[in-house]
Amino acid sequence: MNRIDELIAELCPEGVKFDELGSVAAYSSTRVDASDLDETTFVGVDNLLPNMAGKTDATYTANTARLTAYEIGDILLGNIRPYPRGL
Repeated sequence: MNRIDELIAELCPEGVKFDELGSVAAYSSTRVDASDLDETTFVGVDNLLPNMAGKTDATYTANTARLTAYEIGDILLGNIRPYPRGL
């Protein structure tokens, strides 16, 4: 039994409900002009802190004219693949 199974057995003895991700979350289709953003409102993947610790202010600007909008309370996910250090 792995740690997740142990936690489910301990904390949810009747099991857990399975839902498709799309039924509980949605990808934002709202866009915003990059010119409307500053270092505190622009978020690139480099600005997302690990372990859900939040974000830092940006040190660079967007490289596209329109970006996905977000609101306070949204969950922002970053997708950066680890690269070998030798490259």
